[in-house]
Amino acid sequence: MKKIAIISAALLLGLTACKEPMEELIDPAYSQLFSPTEVSVAVSNITNATVTWGEVTNATGYMLELYKDKTFAEAAVQTNEVEETLFAYTGLDEDVEYAVRIQAVSDKIPASKWTVVTFATVPPPPPEITEWNFSDTAFNEIPTGTLAAGSSYTVNGLDVATGTSTMTFATGTATADEYTFTRWVQTGGAGSLTSRYLHLKVPKSGVLTVWTQSNGDAGRICRVVDAAGSTLAEVATTASSASPISLNVNVEANTDLYIYSTSGGIRIYAVILTVGGVSIPLDATTDLKALAVTGETLSPAFDPEVTAYEVTVPKSAAEVEITFDKGHPGQTVAGAGKQAFTAKDSVEFPVKVTSEDSVSERTYTIKVKRNQTASADADLKTLSVSAGTLLPAFSASATSYTLAVGNSVGSITVTGTANHKFATVGNIGKEFLLQVGDNEIPIVVLAEDLSVKTYTITVTRADISADATLKALTVSGDGLLVPAFSPTVYSYTDTVLNEVSSVTVTGTANHEAATVSDPVTVDLQDGDNTPATITVTAEDGTTQTYTVKVVRKAEGETITEPEPPVSVIKEWNFSSSTFTSALSSYVGSKSIVSELPSIDGMTFVGSSNYQLTYNTIESESSADGNYTFTYRVATEGGGNITDPRRTLKFDVTGNCKITVYHRSNSNSEARAFALNDGTSVISNPSSVVSTEQIAQTEISYTGDAKTLFLYSTNSSVNFYLVKVEY
Repeated sequence: MKKIAIISAALLLGLTACKEPMEELIDPAYSQLFSPTEVSVAVSNITNATVTWGEVTNATGYMLELYKDKTFAEAAVQTNEVEETLFAYTGLDEDVEYAVRIQAVSDKIPASKWTVVTFATVPPPPPEITEWNFSDTAFNEIPTGTLAAGSSYTVNGLDVATGTSTMTFATGTATADEYTFTRWVQTGGAGSLTSRYLHLKVPKSGVLTVWTQSNGDAGRICRVVDAAGSTLAEVATTASSASPISLNVNVEANTDLYIYSTSGGIRIYAVILTVGGVSIPLDATTDLKALAVTGETLSPAFDPEVTAYEVTVPKSAAEVEITFDKGHPGQTVAGAGKQAFTAKDSVEFPVKVTSEDSVSERTYTIKVKRNQTASADADLKTLSVSAGTLLPAFSASATSYTLAVGNSVGSITVTGTANHKFATVGNIGKEFLLQVGDNEIPIVVLAEDLSVKTYTITVTRADISADATLKALTVSGDGLLVPAFSPTVYSYTDTVLNEVSSVTVTGTANHEAATVSDPVTVDLQDGDNTPATITVTAEDGTTQTYTVKVVRKAEGETITEPEPPVSVIKEWNFSSSTFTSALSSYVGSKSIVSELPSIDGMTFVGSSNYQLTYNTIESESSADGNYTFTYRVATEGGGNITDPRRTLKFDVTGNCKITVYHRSNSNSEARAFALNDGTSVISNPSSVVSTEQIAQTEISYTGDAKTLFLYSTNSSVNFYLVKVEY
């Protein structure tokens, strides 16, 4: 028997047919078709009628005749021959009693006798409407504001109950359809049958309408359930800035109904029960919104209109879990959940969807196939870390990686996925605690055929940083900062115009773990002002102070940019012939143990206990690519200025920029060095580990002609070149 889905939005009238007496054909051996049975007529919108009947065995079609006279004295107003067991009449006259007779026909045996049914196109009685509108004065007894937990208010059979959580009765204006609402009940969050709900018991069957809206973003769900918690209808609400919408659902007599939000707070403006006159048709859709097999990939990707799918699982799999999302709350779905395997290599699992109106059905089929050949694919598809950047960038073929993190990173988590869906990955998602220095993390991939591939990440956690420098120093007021900012210059003068009454000095730390004192605001007087001080505290507690003296010009004075000095460069390259010739006797085991005569203006100071060493090295390039070095001077330990040793001395004639090419003598520690003017430290930069390229640091000197001292402040630092630019 063919199943036909009928969608109608009107009251069903004349569902019981009035039949004329006739002789039933019941003898199966009779050589004539049986008459149609189970005949009914559904009238919609007064002038439309749909006739349905049961299928007759051996019939190839059906003849229908429509009369305005049930005595059949007048001619038929319409004659139709159809193959289906359904026929719809449209555009009928109002307030007429019609008669329809139906006959089964065949091209092989005689037609059946007629089956007669009558129906009338009369208007339905007016509907009974009960409306609970929270904008009406009937709800004045509910106090505006928060409704305490455990409170309940009943108005004309509708209960507003807070249960175990609070709700709110609020005021405001919202318009929708013919309504202008001024008050609403706000649920305040997810509700249930025991918390934050509206409840009523429906006395007669009809249609329930709920006017609702989100109390925030769109998409919060308003749901209607029965006393068992079964969902009868739900709707995704509009945003609080939009208009309310209506939720409509057919309800049966004597049913307890509960209305609430499933997530965040929603607003409910009115609840309306309409009995008679209208009917919301039961939904006929059989589409699912989603269908999946947990942990597997459907082929093809899910499409509601596609009913056949395949997945491949490991050969050892014993079951699959089928999940779904309904396309309509009223659907029933069979065949989902955990499904066990048989011994077959492939098994088909049907998932049957029945529409809300119980007329239409759709079956989705998932063929589950066992993988017959175990894969040897032990590659990773993705690999990432919770901090820092992997070097090199991830590639499935590269198995060794390095990662540098600051001292503040005490642990790291590695995430990744296998390239093959039946491979497994170890150490993924685990937190690894990091020691200072190198930490090795193995990521092991086990292929389906038990092949193993190991990826290794070497994480180097830095020691506590002594970097107390700034990477930026800003002064408000649009003045002229002299010299231009450099991390290794600690004293500045900023000149501003007279109209600037105050400036704010702000510093930004160079190292992420260092801290900087708060910005300093200076209220200005004409001329020199008390210098502003910015203090940087390194991760290890080392501090460095930067000072900015602000000079405010007198009224009418302007700021003149200083003329750039003529560039004069003095360079001491320890790999040059000047030094290799003069120091050749010190290469090897012999170290500099006393102050050497000046070599092109550069003096080396050492002693028997505090030596300098002049070494030949393999050819190495500087980080800026401008130099290639073959010799270096190693300080062999910490130096100082009070007893100059392990020190390089040279003279400057005034303001200049000094560039030092340097590198730590350790492959694990970035040591520091200092430039001193004989009284105080001008700059105390950090070097780089010996495994990195030779670095260069620019230091600004402001002052008169002086002898400057260059030395390591703790353990050995190597110097390759010193350059002075005026």
